[in-house]
Amino acid sequence: MAASSVSSNLSDEQLSDEKIEQLSRKFDTSDDGYIESGELKMALQESENNHGDAETYDMIKKIDKDQDGLVSLEEFQYVMELRSESFIGGDYCPSFVP
Repeated sequence: MAASSVSSNLSDEQLSDEKIEQLSRKFDTSDDGYIESGELKMALQESENNHGDAETYDMIKKIDKDQDGLVSLEEFQYVMELRSESFIGGDYCPSFVP
């Protein structure tokens, strides 16, 4: 199942940790526990939100709290929880969130 289909099935209500982890695994195609820029770019293309390398890098940079160039499950969970509480606008990371 594509990342966009999983995200479209999630409600705007508070997301459970299990659903967030399940969604992060859809982005993490290498199954190493991190979402890399290439994985994010592929997910964005699948959801018809094509972004260039610079835009994809900027999205990761905004989410990447420990500045290792990757999005960990904890960082992904933080963004999803903020999104579910309606704190993130559409330009923060539009395709990362349902």
